[in-house]
Amino acid sequence: MLRMRVYLPGTAADLELLKSNASELTTTPALPRRGFAVTKSLVAANPGLDQDELEWEAFDAAATDSASLLLSDPAAVPMRVVLSFELPPATISEVTGDDARQFAAVAVSSTPSSTIAAIHVDEPNTAALIKKLRADPDSAST
Repeated sequence: MLRMRVYLPGTAADLELLKSNASELTTTPALPRRGFAVTKSLVAANPGLDQDELEWEAFDAAATDSASLLLSDPAAVPMRVVLSFELPPATISEVTGDDARQFAAVAVSSTPSSTIAAIHVDEPNTAALIKKLRADPDSAST
């Protein structure tokens, strides 16, 4: 069966849900969730990139969104999480938008835990950076 790699931004709450043997990732934000993948729009916007570079762009967009989730929830554990899924294309819809990250955006209608390919988590020393960003969001540019 054809599958597509999708990167979903997450938080430690998603990891807790998975540890509880959940069969589907259903935390906030509720489904459909915004994820990132190598879409036709991403390929068209980056004609010089190979498949690995395109995958990195999608992954990086998910990591950036994970940071946004953390900044919007001061109670969240200060650790970015990206969940990589191998999903059937029928569960994915491309989302369009103007900013560069939007070229990789997809809406995901189903996230069965059996389709997780990898879980990417920040190293503990990045917690200080997340805390700094919470205190001063403008410090991201420095």
